[in-house]
This record gives sequence, structure tokens and C-alpha cells, in this order.
Amino acid sequence: MTDDSLACDFIRKRYVPNVRQPKVGPAMSSIWATIKNHYVMLQEEFIWIAGEQSKLNFWKDNWIGYPIVSQIQIPNNIPLESQVDDFIVDNKCVLPNTFWQSFLCIAADIEEVTIAERSTDVVRRRHCSEGIPKTSNFYDHIRPRRATVNWGKKFWKSSIQPRRSMTAWKAIHGCLATKNFSHKKGFYLPSCCRFCFAVEEDKDHLFVVSDFARTIWAKLESTFHAHLDKTGIQQLILSALNCKINKQVYNL
Repeated sequence: MTDDSLACDFIRKRYVPNVRQPKVGPAMSSIWATIKNHYVMLQEEFIWIAGEQSKLNFWKDNWIGYPIVSQIQIPNNIPLESQVDDFIVDNKCVLPNTFWQSFLCIAADIEEVTIAERSTDVVRRRHCSEGIPKTSNFYDHIRPRRATVNWGKKFWKSSIQPRRSMTAWKAIHGCLATKNFSHKKGFYLPSCCRFCFAVEEDKDHLFVVSDFARTIWAKLESTFHAHLDKTGIQQLILSALNCKINKQVYNL
């Protein structure tokens, strides 16, 4: 969150004016909810590089590979307001003898830290030589990893009605108007499977688990001597596509 991109500037001014200590109070925004959920994970993945006039908190910020306060027992009533700049002398971090005597391993780690020849602090990703991360790097790190299957090419066929292809695409991506999808949108309404009238509806139940769906898949397996993976809707469709069935029958 230290680059000059438009998105980063907006997030910094609106939600994280102090990048080391984000806002605590609630904010009516889905953007802030997502940032807050991933902030601890991002703090563990990235490390601060202290500058000559560092404003980093000596105890709480991750500038030596870990926050110092996480390694020692400090009572909660003791204020930890010291900055790294308070210990920098001639571009080196000089610690008092009492700190060396009490926390030898931590002091040794601090001694290995190189103070950057710049006045400001910057954040970098661990074990990465790409330099200062941009907003896109943070997004790539936290975004959900999706399957590499190109479902569009598998569904859009000249022999299949477009509305059928769209229904299949929605089912794969969880966009059908089922219980799970409505909950994501904030609509908590009762739902019931129209096939069995016994359980709540979701995409896997409708297309895989319900008695109606299992009857259809069992009939197809016996007719075409194929084995379908019925652990989920994606696995089911992929296994059906991989079956050695005549192309004309498949398009039908």
C-alpha cells in the first residue's frame, strides 16, 4: 500500500491512513470488509524496510522478519510507542546493553538488519526481489485461485441452445438462484428442493445428489457404458466430456 496507483491512493486515504495500524471502527463498505479480512495475512507475508527517519513502531511492526512483541512477554498495560528511529545512530540500529542481556537472539536479528538510505519506510514481500509491491501484487496474492478450465469453449456449441449453455455456465460458477447464491447477495430466504421437497436447494443437490438427478445420470451411464464422477457438478461435467461417446450423440 505504498505505491502511487489510483486504487492504492484511494484505499490509503479512505480506509488505511496509517498503513501499519488500519482503522478499527466499522465501515459500511465491502471494500473495507475484504481488506480487513486479509490484513493479518498480508502483514505476515510482507516485511517493512526501515529508512533513516523510520516511523515504524520498534516493538509492533514487522521490520526484522517478525514483530518483536510477538516473541517476548510484555504486560498489556505497558505502552509500546518507541520507534525504530529512536535507536538509529549513523545508519545503524544501536541497542542498549540491557536489551542485549535480556533478548540476545532478537538483538542479533536486529543487528543484521540494514537500514535503507532513504528517509521513508517501504514494504516488500518476503523472499522477493521485485522491489516495492504494487496494488496488483496484493490482489494476486489474496484473490481466489480458480480452475483453468475454459468452460466457455466447452458449453458454447452451435448444436446447443444458448440458454442451455448459459444455464450450465451459471451452474458451474455458482450463479444460479439457489440458497448459496442468495445468501451471498444478502437475501436470507427459505428454500426447498423442488424435486424432493426435503432439503434446501443448492447446485450440487439439484444436479448431482437429488434422486431425480441420480436417476438421470444412472440412465446415461447404463445407456452409453460410461462412468461419471458424481462428487460435484464440475467433476461430473468434466467426466462426461471426457467419455468416448460418438460426437453426434454428444451434441444431441
